[in-house]
Amino acid sequence: QSAVKQAVAAFTAAGIYVILDLHWNAPAKFTANVQNPMMDADNSLTFWTSVANTFKGNPAVLFEPFNEPYVFNNSLDGVDGAFATPTDGAPDSVANAIIRNGGSASDFFGLNTGTFGGSYTRAAYTWQTFGYQQAIDAIRATGSANIVICGGNHYSNELTWWTQSPPTDPLNQLAGAIHAYPNAYPYDIVNGPAAENAMLATVANSHPIIITEIGDEVGSNPAPHASAVTAWADLHGYSVMAWTWNAWGGSDTLITSAGTPTVGLGQTYQNW
Repeated sequence: QSAVKQAVAAFTAAGIYVILDLHWNAPAKFTANVQNPMMDADNSLTFWTSVANTFKGNPAVLFEPFNEPYVFNNSLDGVDGAFATPTDGAPDSVANAIIRNGGSASDFFGLNTGTFGGSYTRAAYTWQTFGYQQAIDAIRATGSANIVICGGNHYSNELTWWTQSPPTDPLNQLAGAIHAYPNAYPYDIVNGPAAENAMLATVANSHPIIITEIGDEVGSNPAPHASAVTAWADLHGYSVMAWTWNAWGGSDTLITSAGTPTVGLGQTYQNW
């Protein structure tokens, strides 16, 4: 907590907006050391109440309640609940309801566990989820007026839950988030911008859209996907942030170990 407070203070003092998001989580007493499908009801409410109370006096801090939901309805997609890629691109009304309002323990059939850089296992554990509307309500209950950014299903690739049943906020301080990677499913900005525009239209007409992650391969300059996404974003007035500001090597990295832009995504994003 101390490290987060210090970082936020330094960035906002420099005139930089900060987005805080819940990236890894876990229910009960599991360690939050891996990405799971959605917020858990056991600990996420406490987390966001604490974060909102801490930063509610700083309007330069934005809250993104969950990084990348992946809640898929097995009755429609023919797969194992939240833990596999769906087989159709149609809006999933059951999954969308879970994204907005949370769901019962029967909606999930296990828990991903693992260690950073290590192997993943599936623990036999069912749990209650916590939806975006509940997150908004919990944040506002603290007196926080900070902007709340909500992504969507398929790893924040789409916002059909919002178009089917919009979230409510008494302060109307919401923004939509999408992530844009090559060959994303089910919406591909590069190969299917018309479908993407239609999907986002309802949200974008009344709320800002922020592309909180874009990625691309390294080695090809300019990076073809990142170039197309940033041009598309400029056309619509969307803000864009790239993943990731770490020298991890491989795709989706902005800098080398020497701190210089990577050939491809890094140079393309810097030029943009």
